[in-house]
Amino acid sequence: MLQSLARCPYPFVWQALAANRHTPPAALQELTTARDSVWNDNRLRLLAEHPGADHAVLRAVLDVVATKLAEGERSYATVLALADRRHHASTR
Repeated sequence: MLQSLARCPYPFVWQALAANRHTPPAALQELTTARDSVWNDNRLRLLAEHPGADHAVLRAVLDVVATKLAEGERSYATVLALADRRHHASTR
């Protein structure tokens, strides 16, 4: 069910899925390609912080954020969330 919701066209659903700890990695991966507006990238931060985000999801978020930064968009909260994940992984 959550996987199919990831394909819906509503950003508020994407946000809810990204915040839901039960959303599986496959659905999270799909959310990395969802586009709404340059002002609404909170979903990317939620994906970066998601406890179920596997390496593929985090890599996809990193790729999207790198593109956004190169285009002049500010995704600093997501960058910090990704850095925090890396920090926690390296201290285990």
